[in-house]
Amino acid sequence: MVRRLPPDSLDFIPRIVRAALNERGCLIPQPFEGKSRNAVTGAFTAKGVVEWAVLCSVGGSSQILIIDSQSGEVIDSLDDGADAEGMQGIGGGKWGYSRALNRLSKEAIGHRLIDDDGKAIPQPIDHDALDVAFLEKASVAHYRAGGNWYRVITSD
Repeated sequence: MVRRLPPDSLDFIPRIVRAALNERGCLIPQPFEGKSRNAVTGAFTAKGVVEWAVLCSVGGSSQILIIDSQSGEVIDSLDDGADAEGMQGIGGGKWGYSRALNRLSKEAIGHRLIDDDGKAIPQPIDHDALDVAFLEKASVAHYRAGGNWYRVITSD
């Protein structure tokens, strides 16, 4: 069972961003560890912007929405998939949801020149990346530059 929270239950998300999520019918899946997660702020598409990355679940499928914090406009989306793909055994015969979003500073990936698909990452890296973790397993940083997303495995 995936615990999903309505956007309005996470008051740390700006009202305009919550309104955009509500308009799309989003619920925010929560990882088994118990913390309220999967909504993070950062500059994910360009230097100096303020955005929110939110895992939006509708009808059992999720995608990450990148939302402008001032207008509530959805700027981009990535990582579509069934919520069931985020499940893993957590011991004692129990299953838990394991996807978690985190902001990754430019310094954390700034040394990378090539992504995991062999594409050159435009330099300089001047804004945040979005780290998508599968708890206790692996995580992948997503960095956007020039309208393209670059993927870098950050843990395995």
